[in-house]
Amino acid sequence: MSSAPSSQILQVVIRLKDRILWQGEATSFSSTNQIGPFDILPEHARFVGLIEQYITVHTLTKEEKWPIVKGILSVKDSVVEAYLDY
Repeated sequence: MSSAPSSQILQVVIRLKDRILWQGEATSFSSTNQIGPFDILPEHARFVGLIEQYITVHTLTKEEKWPIVKGILSVKDSVVEAYLDY
């Protein structure tokens, strides 16, 4: 498995009310909001918003996707935190 430079990596934490659903490094994070689908890439600008329908985490080796009802997404300094009402 090859590794990407740290400037090309996101640190992702996906939280439910009672536990962490997923945590790790990713190359991108995808979801959707009222405007439509969007992607978060490393070095993304600060962002806070509501998400819905799904989240997808793209790692160096796989893609993991979860259906969701709604959640809040925060992005700062290549750290993505999602708080879900799963």
